Amino acid sequence: EYTPREVSIQGQVKNPGRYPMPIEQTMSVLELVTRAQGFTDTAKGTAVSVTRINPDGTKEIFTVDVESFIKGKAKGKASDSSQVLLPGDIVYVPERFI
Repeated sequence: EYTPREVSIQGQVKNPGRYPMPIEQTMSVLELVTRAQGFTDTAKGTAVSVTRINPDGTKEIFTVDVESFIKGKAKGKASDSSQVLLPGDIVYVPERFI
């Protein structure tokens, strides 16, 4: 049996929670947002953060502009390495302040 491969998404998405990753396939931040039924009306999709705990215990945090990928304005592809999630990653979508 495989160990569960999950990622979680919190914050301003319509259905936050833990999501299983497909076995032997990758998942991008954009695909996870889509699985979570998209952003709420107050989401700041230009500053989605991904927190990753590396095997050596160090923490890595990076920011992804998912909104640009949705609108087709991003340079690069949703499958680029900065977009690809690993099991255990935590994605957080902050609230946009008007």
